[in-house]
Order: sequence, then C-alpha cells, then structure tokens
Amino acid sequence: KHWEPRSHSYEDVRSSHDGATPPTIPPILHDVCIKAAEQCVQVSQREQGVRLPSISPDICLVNYYEKTGRLGLHQDKDESSE
Repeated sequence: KHWEPRSHSYEDVRSSHDGATPPTIPPILHDVCIKAAEQCVQVSQREQGVRLPSISPDICLVNYYEKTGRLGLHQDKDESSE
C-alpha cells in the first residue's frame, strides 16, 4: 500500500508520485519487524500481563524531514484495522 498524504488514506498505487504499485517490504526488513514485534509481545506479557496480537507487517512508512524538522507526539488511532 501507499500512504497518500493528500487524501489521508492508503492506496494500491502511488497516485501522487508515479502511479506505480509500491514495492513489497524486503524480506530482511520484514524479518526484523517480525522479531521486534515478537519481543514486544513477550515483554508486554511478562511485565504488564497484556497479550498483544501477533502481526505480519505488510506496509512500511518512511518519513523524511529537513534538518530543522521533527516528528511530534501523535497517535495513529484513526487508521483502519485492515
């Protein structure tokens, strides 16, 4: 999927860029994400008694910032469960 900032939604093609289908996540990055998520599940269960759901990442979001830019505190609570 491709995040389209103009419509604030995910798309199957990069409509604001080149119209192409976004590439899949490289296997090595997918594996790192899976291992990190599994560790989060284990820590959450052990330290807080909360069982997080297992995930299999299917999207990768990269933010680029100018030297003076920064990512402020935010919550991604309005995204769909898809």
